[in-house]
Amino acid sequence: MVLDRECVLCKRAEESMEHLFIQCHYAEAIWERLLRWINAYSNMPKSWTEFIQWCTQNGKEKTGRAQIFKWILAEGTYGLWNERNKRIFEEKSKMIDEVVKEIAYMTIARFPNRIINVIKYRKI
Repeated sequence: MVLDRECVLCKRAEESMEHLFIQCHYAEAIWERLLRWINAYSNMPKSWTEFIQWCTQNGKEKTGRAQIFKWILAEGTYGLWNERNKRIFEEKSKMIDEVVKEIAYMTIARFPNRIINVIKYRKI
């Protein structure tokens, strides 16, 4: 069995966990849009260790902002993984805008009502 190690999202690099979730230009565009949507955008770290530290720092509090950040992080990670798998196993792909909107819709659907109002009407 021959495995293609090329990233199916950007086709520019060998796929690794670090590349797929934080270095791939496709992933970067998704994270940028999602984080701007919740007013939490800052430059994404480029290494896995820095990414974990950044996530911990932004999600460690019990504030609404930290809760939203954690939900976006979970949904974004799942959305990227799901898009990757659809490209590999179903030979289907979506544009960045479509993936971002799906992630946003799923995030809103899972938010407690008190937090929905914070982001519900922001442009995705």
